[in-house]
Amino acid sequence: MIVPFFHPSFSYSSYLMCIPQKRLRKDLFLILRNHFNIDLILKPNTNILIMKVLSKIITAIIIVFFFSCEKENSENNIPELKLTKSGEVLLENSNQFGIELLDVINKDSEADENLFISPLSISFAFGMALNGAEGDTYDEIAQVFHFDDLSKDEINENFKSIISLLKELDDKVVMDVANSIWSDDGFPVKQDFIDVNKTYFDAEVNTLDFRSDEAADIINEWVKTKTNDKIDKIIDEIGADVVMYLINAIYFNGTWKYEFDKEQTEEGAFYQENGNVLDNVLYMKQEAKIKYTENDFFRGAELPYGDGAFSMYVLLPNTNVTTGDLIDELKENGWGNYNNQFAYNKDVYVEFPKLKFSYDRELKKDLITLGMSKPFADADFSAISDLAIEISKVIHKSFVEVNEEGTEAAAVTAIEFEYTSVGGSEQKDLFYFQVNKPFLFIIQENSSNSLLFIGKVEKPVIEE
Repeated sequence: MIVPFFHPSFSYSSYLMCIPQKRLRKDLFLILRNHFNIDLILKPNTNILIMKVLSKIITAIIIVFFFSCEKENSENNIPELKLTKSGEVLLENSNQFGIELLDVINKDSEADENLFISPLSISFAFGMALNGAEGDTYDEIAQVFHFDDLSKDEINENFKSIISLLKELDDKVVMDVANSIWSDDGFPVKQDFIDVNKTYFDAEVNTLDFRSDEAADIINEWVKTKTNDKIDKIIDEIGADVVMYLINAIYFNGTWKYEFDKEQTEEGAFYQENGNVLDNVLYMKQEAKIKYTENDFFRGAELPYGDGAFSMYVLLPNTNVTTGDLIDELKENGWGNYNNQFAYNKDVYVEFPKLKFSYDRELKKDLITLGMSKPFADADFSAISDLAIEISKVIHKSFVEVNEEGTEAAAVTAIEFEYTSVGGSEQKDLFYFQVNKPFLFIIQENSSNSLLFIGKVEKPVIEE
C-alpha cells in the first residue's frame, strides 16, 4: 500500500474520513501493523469514533515526521556565496596568495610571535591599485596575486560581487568591507581611475592637504570608524613626497553557532614549540557535533558562526610537525584540498584558548620576496596620474578577539604612493581536541572557502 504524503496544511484526518469505511479500516490496520508494529483485530462494526481517533494518531505521527525532516534540512541550508567561475578562481587564488604571504612572514618573524593577516583585505587594496597600473607593473601585481589568468574586467566585476555578497550573507554575522582613495590636494588623479574604483570597489574618494597637521588624523578616524574602533591608526605621519593612499578596511563580528559556557572556562597549560610552558592560559570548553578531520599533518576542527556561512577552522599540528611545516604543506597543496577533508557528524570535545591581540606589519619587503618589485621602483601607474609615482609602503594592521560568545576581527591595508625618485554511529565516538600548543587558525566564508583572515598563535594572550 502506498500512503500519500501531503503538506501539513492538508487535513489528513479529513482525507481519511472521505475514504469508504472498509478501506479505511484495512488501510489503518496495515499502517499500524507494518510501520508501527501495532497489531489490531477489528470487528466488522468498529465504531467510526475509533476510526477518527486512529486517523488523528496517524496525522500526528506524519506531522512530527515532516517537521523533523524540515529541521534537518534547515540545519544544512547554509547561505552560499554565489559566484561566477572566474569569481571562484579569483578567491581560490587570493587564498593561495594569503598562504604564500603567511609563509614569507613566518620565516622572517620571531619563532614565538603571533601572526594575523587578512589576505582578502590586501587583495581588495591591490585590486584598486591594479586599475592604475600598466605594463610590467600590472603584470607583477597580477602574478603575485595569481590573477594573471583573469582579465581586468573579470577582476573588477568579481570583486564588486564579493563585496556586496559578503555583507549580506549571514544576518547573524556582521561582515563589513570599506574602500577609500585619499589624494593630496593638487595631485592630479585621472577621473577614469576614480570612476572605476567607485563603481567596482564602492570606494570613497577624498582630497586632503597632506601637509596639514589634521590630514593623518582624518584618515585614521575613517579607519577607526570602519573597524568599529578596533584599529585606531594606520598612519603615523605623512611623508613629504606622499601623494595618495588606497585603503581597505574589513570588520567581522560573528557569534558562535554553538556558544561556549563561560562557567566552564578555566586555566590550563599551553606548550610552546620551543619547550616553554605557559601557565594560566584561559581555555573555553564545550562538546559539540562539528566538522573534524585528522591527517598526516594536523587535526582540525570547524567552529561555525551564526547560520554557518562563516567558520573558524583550527589546525593543530601533529606531533613532530611544526606550525611552519604546516604552512609549507598548505602552500604546496592548497587550503582547498584540506578544507574538503572536514566531515560532519563528529562529536568533539573542544578546549580552545581565549585570544585577544593586535598585529601590524609593513609588507613591502614580503611582497618583493614574492616577486612584486616593479610597483616599488620603476613603476608604471600612468592610469592613476601623468606624474610619476610608485608604492612606498604597504601597511597592514589587524585585530582579533576570541571568547565564549564568538569572534571579533578587523584588518586594514593601506597602500602609500609617493613621487618617484626621478619624478555518526550508534556508539558515540568523542574526539578530544585540546588546543594546548601552537596552532594555525582560519576565518573563512564557507561556500567559496574564501580566507578572510589567517593566523598563527604561538602564545595565547589577552591584551588589554
